[in-house]
Amino acid sequence: MPIKMVRAIFWSLILLIPVMLYYNVQGRRPPQLNTSQELFQGITYERRARTSPRPVMFHIMTIDLQIPGVKPLVTPNASTIDPTRPQQLPTQARRTHDFLNEFGLQLAINANYFSKFREHTLWDFYPQSGDLVYVSGEAISNGDRYGVPRRYRPAICFRHPSTQGTYIAQIDLDGTCPPNTEQAVSGREVLVKNGVVRPKLSTQRNGKPYARTAVGVSQTGQTVWLVVVDGKQPAYSEGVSIAELAAVFEELGAERAIALDGGGSVTLAADVNAESTVLNAPIHTKWPMRERPVANHLGFYAQPIQAAQSLEP
Repeated sequence: MPIKMVRAIFWSLILLIPVMLYYNVQGRRPPQLNTSQELFQGITYERRARTSPRPVMFHIMTIDLQIPGVKPLVTPNASTIDPTRPQQLPTQARRTHDFLNEFGLQLAINANYFSKFREHTLWDFYPQSGDLVYVSGEAISNGDRYGVPRRYRPAICFRHPSTQGTYIAQIDLDGTCPPNTEQAVSGREVLVKNGVVRPKLSTQRNGKPYARTAVGVSQTGQTVWLVVVDGKQPAYSEGVSIAELAAVFEELGAERAIALDGGGSVTLAADVNAESTVLNAPIHTKWPMRERPVANHLGFYAQPIQAAQSLEP
């Protein structure tokens, strides 16, 4: 065989490797089938696969804060003082499943918007795991505030009522949590207020389908919903608009709901069968099932269920 032909075959095979890897990771995405089950005591997972008006994968966690053992945790700060930002402390960026593993949690999602950030190629992006970043808006971990509250960054705040050992959640639309708040993260758009979708959510920016992470609370503050929507993956899940996302929380019965950081940050991880599992299909640097290191997270502890768990439909 001529040497030129051998070289051509060799380089063709080399070029096929990333293509084969790409299709391999696509096959690891959750199946486009509906399922619902209790993963832990007080925490139920539901997956909804829709085909109209476009393919969309929804992942919905319902959390009952009144169940003993259910406890929230927000990523702590890096305890590093930056003289250029005297009112704000940085965090060390982590992938969501790494946060879950590090603190022994049962469930975790990405949370605040953050800076600095760039994403150019598979290798050229910031932050990478361990890099210092700053959250946008309210952020509280174990009673320590490390984010600067902002008026247009509504926050979800978790606290202990004086007469109970379990937690109560509330969403503060002004972005500042009460003094006795133990854990808090913040987002941007208010999706639901007083139990109904906020009007005029379908602006040009918000009307585009996108990957989304959001959180809502019941009127009593005893139930929290986490909604993660995969996006930017044609024929699998193309995402939803802000208005479509809000409609899901209205259907669930949320009194208030807010959107958290979206796009490539969107990740839902859980400790399933004593193994850290990513339940959605994140897409970082345009690569399916690749997690983005983000500034902070909202996680939950919960007690296991005795029966063996499975995520098969």
